[in-house]
Amino acid sequence: MERDQNIQIETLALFIRYFLTVSTPVPEAHQDAARAQGKARFEQFVEQLGRHLLRGRSLVRDVVDELNPDPMRMDDAAAVADAQERAL
Repeated sequence: MERDQNIQIETLALFIRYFLTVSTPVPEAHQDAARAQGKARFEQFVEQLGRHLLRGRSLVRDVVDELNPDPMRMDDAAAVADAQERAL
């Protein structure tokens, strides 16, 4: 759990640094429109986050599982696939 939190914190920190480095300042004349668009995007992000959390899975866990698949689960998946093929 602590390792996952450290990965999340580091990922967020690196993204923020990158974003602030590459983002150009918004001209004064466009700041109101940029704020409105930012608010709408943030609301969409919060809604998406809520849906993701309701699923009960962690994006970090999904990535770790994808990079380091559990051999037992892979064997189980192969056995299920074999059984499905035999049933046809």
